[in-house]
Amino acid sequence: MVTISRSIALTTTAIIATTTVIEASPLQYDPYTPVNISTPLTSSHPAFGGETKECIEPIVPEDPNQSKAESMTLLASFYRKLHTMEDSTSSDIQDLEMFFGSKMEVNFQTLKEEFAPSEKYAKAYGLNVADFQNKISTRSGVDSRKTSTACTVNSDCKGREDGSICAKREGFTTGYCIPGWFGICHAWAPAAILEPEPQCDVTKNGVTFHVMDIKGLITSMYDGASIKTVFTGARFYGPDSPTNKDQYDRFTDAARRDLGAGYFHIAITNIMAKQNRSFVVDVTAGAEVWNQPVRSFKVKSMDLVNIRTASMMYFGVPAYPFNDKTVHLAYVKTSFSWVFESYNDGPLVSSGQIDSYTQSKDYEYLLELDGDYNIIGGEWVGQSKEDHPDFLWFPIAKPASNAIAPTDIRVVHQQKSTASMPSALPVLSMVGNCVAWGLYGLLIGDYFPLVATNIVGLTLSLFYLIVYYYHEANKCSLRLEILATTLVLVGLVLYPFVASSEGVEEESIQNIVGFVTVGISAVMFGSPLVLVKRVIQERNTELLPLTMIVTGAVNCILWLAYGLLLNDAFVIVPNAANLLLGVVQLGLFCVYPRGGTYDTVESSSKRKNEAENEIEKSATTIDTEDEPSNVDEEQESTKQSDKLETTIKVH
Repeated sequence: MVTISRSIALTTTAIIATTTVIEASPLQYDPYTPVNISTPLTSSHPAFGGETKECIEPIVPEDPNQSKAESMTLLASFYRKLHTMEDSTSSDIQDLEMFFGSKMEVNFQTLKEEFAPSEKYAKAYGLNVADFQNKISTRSGVDSRKTSTACTVNSDCKGREDGSICAKREGFTTGYCIPGWFGICHAWAPAAILEPEPQCDVTKNGVTFHVMDIKGLITSMYDGASIKTVFTGARFYGPDSPTNKDQYDRFTDAARRDLGAGYFHIAITNIMAKQNRSFVVDVTAGAEVWNQPVRSFKVKSMDLVNIRTASMMYFGVPAYPFNDKTVHLAYVKTSFSWVFESYNDGPLVSSGQIDSYTQSKDYEYLLELDGDYNIIGGEWVGQSKEDHPDFLWFPIAKPASNAIAPTDIRVVHQQKSTASMPSALPVLSMVGNCVAWGLYGLLIGDYFPLVATNIVGLTLSLFYLIVYYYHEANKCSLRLEILATTLVLVGLVLYPFVASSEGVEEESIQNIVGFVTVGISAVMFGSPLVLVKRVIQERNTELLPLTMIVTGAVNCILWLAYGLLLNDAFVIVPNAANLLLGVVQLGLFCVYPRGGTYDTVESSSKRKNEAENEIEKSATTIDTEDEPSNVDEEQESTKQSDKLETTIKVH
């Protein structure tokens, strides 16, 4: 049971201040797909944009309300004719709760004369072009459909009656019949959500990759990376004809009836409004799969309606036929927007062109409520009876930084940016650390290993800084950070000379430099901690520099041992402390493993308090009388993914 509370919240956040558990209701009788909560995105995944290698049959629980609905006699149906869609099962809701660690709470132009991206990639990295393209085609292109009907023209495919066209590789006169909707939208959609949009052309070994090329290569990487996902709903595998509807104009195939209206409302409000992330939907209810990344939604109206009147008006029966626990009904109209594919080159979000590639659709549905206005089910209405999303899913994390697709395309080649390391502090502090320790070594006369080692370290860290600067988009800000670091280090290097000329004792100078060195060392080893809050929020350690943390921990162990031999507190103390910091950071990788399933379990009381705080900030409610009544005010609220221009409006 998902709580709406005593009053109906007329806002897209739709979050209540009461956390409850899901009870037996139509939410539990809807179809769901028996997959793990972090199922890999492979060719057997239910969201695969084509014919899957393995058809995962949905589980359809027996609904005790079905016999009652079938026994009723239709009298008349007029005005808006509702389409009854069962809510996606509570099994799906439980998957969302398990992943997010909290209860689901709701209240009521292709470039001309250009080589293909794959050909450019092969040329830029010295690969055999023909062999490379053959591998790509065999994996996810025309050659992957060699078991299909061979063809030379589209008319050769008419006999298949599945919308196939004759797909041929460039330069080939023959090909294979492939349905026009087949593709790799299952890879493009999560990449569009997780990856920063490429902003400019990149030249590698004389080969220029345009923004469109880079997007294509990233998509290809996602197609073979088997990223982890959370999948809800049940894919309808067809056939689309005959439609096979019941007396209430519902599809008799349960997999075709979902996603259900109630689950749809619960999912979008929790994932976008509460968890602040986007997701992917198959925007068609039929057998074709069109995975699209969701941009926003807006609840345009949410009104209580009289059950008897609504039942006669929309279903032609005096009693509501689908859920005998329904005490109240709420009519909801939600505007739902997603981004579709573009073939224009250049960035779309920063240029504002993204609006031209955003499609919106109004979905109408009824929410079934119990006596306490808890959502216990829902039914699609109007045109939404046939036109509604089929399933909903989202990626858990990007491909691992060292992941290699079957075509040997690495993520790092596509990014060409500092997005995976958003702060220059680790690199700048590394430079400062080497300068400081080298200076301290000179002052105490430890030329090896202290001075020699840090000369090597300084050389490498300066190289890292140059690479970071080259790929950093905001060079102005980085230059200021470099200038500030330089001034601090120049002051540190000059201090011994100035202090010595002023008659300061050599031991005091060593101590002052030692203390400053310890401070800089702490900044270097603690610099990844600036990302810890974000890591915990996203349950994703991809942002942490694992190699740097591991080597830093090993480095601390060695220097700690050396400090003990020297009996030098300035070497012992910082390395012992920094080793502890390294262990803490490595512990995050155990809690939130890269590309894996994350443990999101927290204290239930803490979670409840957080949820209640969010509710108090976001929920807008209108009190209702004991009897159902119509609410005339239209309440609107827009929630957009932070990847696609985050905006929340509550009127």
